Amino acid sequence: MGVYTHFGSKQGLLEQLYLHGFGRLEDRLKAAPSGGDGRQVLLAFALAYREFALDNEALYGLMFERATPDFIPSDDSRMAALTTFEMLTQRIAETRPDLSDAAPNAHLVWATMHGLVSIELMHRRWGGPLVAHLQGDAEHHYATAINSLIAGLDHD
Repeated sequence: MGVYTHFGSKQGLLEQLYLHGFGRLEDRLKAAPSGGDGRQVLLAFALAYREFALDNEALYGLMFERATPDFIPSDDSRMAALTTFEMLTQRIAETRPDLSDAAPNAHLVWATMHGLVSIELMHRRWGGPLVAHLQGDAEHHYATAINSLIAGLDHD
């Protein structure tokens, strides 16, 4: 109760953890290489996202997977969390200056990154057999999927 009281409530505590998680994700994404070949920049960003999720599974669950079903982030916190999405949008805009709006492509890449990571984390939690095409090196499979998507962005 003392911890909840410090943050005003359970909601307040979870709100601060949520914001803390996005701050740490932002730091991890900023550390990803950002110069050079556009595809490599986007892959490095995606791999940094995956690395964050695997290193912070419970925090990632709070941020993205409703790990605490009764927690609903405030609108202000959700807007603050958009910084990481804006970072991806900016990287896509830099690699594709021909796009008038990079956000739709960023949304597609973000959804793919999130989906792949969530599937990997779910398997880590629950175990069980993996389908043949997911067996082996999970990072390699992730990178292959992201590279395929990025290559497809060049042809839209």
